[in-house]
Amino acid sequence: MTIDGIDVSTYGARQHHVSFGYHRIDNDSAWIRSAILPHFAKNYIDFKQISVDVMVKPKAAQSAMHPRDAIHRNVSDLLAALLEPVDLVLDNFSHTFKVILNSHKENEESMRRFHKITLNFIGYEYGSEVTASGTGSVTITNPGNILSPVLLTLTPAANASNVRITGICPDPHTGEDQAVILGTVTKNKVITLDGANGLFTEGNTSALKPDITIMSPPGIVGGQKTITCSASTMRMTAKVLPLYM
Repeated sequence: MTIDGIDVSTYGARQHHVSFGYHRIDNDSAWIRSAILPHFAKNYIDFKQISVDVMVKPKAAQSAMHPRDAIHRNVSDLLAALLEPVDLVLDNFSHTFKVILNSHKENEESMRRFHKITLNFIGYEYGSEVTASGTGSVTITNPGNILSPVLLTLTPAANASNVRITGICPDPHTGEDQAVILGTVTKNKVITLDGANGLFTEGNTSALKPDITIMSPPGIVGGQKTITCSASTMRMTAKVLPLYM
């Protein structure tokens, strides 16, 4: 088990047990008293919950310390490393978990030998980034199984206006595709649409592109998807970060 690439053995700890909760599902469905049939709304998801038990022991370098004091220090160091959002890699799992510590509980299983620490996290699960390129269109496969953010990079081969891009902005309520419209594009001036942080930039500056019409952050669901541009000579690169239920 690692925390931001640091093995937990650094803190005298070892992964012992993992309990997974999948993303909580909620929706706004309702059955109005005067209606014959109910209204079913689209589901939406909340944080994934993960509980990890780790066993913490004194380290060899702490032989001069009282074992209980050494364990206490190691637990303190472990918790201090979890004060910010982290990338958590669990033993025997291929995906990474972007999480933040939500609560913790300590139990002295053996006062001098080891303590069990239960770490409760909230966050999401992601896999390795997938990249694909094309001209005029790009086809990419999202190995994830829920809506995942897309980073789309566009390099115009010529000046153009009212450029339409389809295939990356599903309506959050209906799932139907919503076109992205770029008012103007300039030859070789790179445009970036980042679904992870909602930034839409042009050129080498961090300034937002001012003449863009976009209804939701770029993303695609699991499976194969083709992203198409009305400017057939547009060079396109799509990167998707696969997310999992």
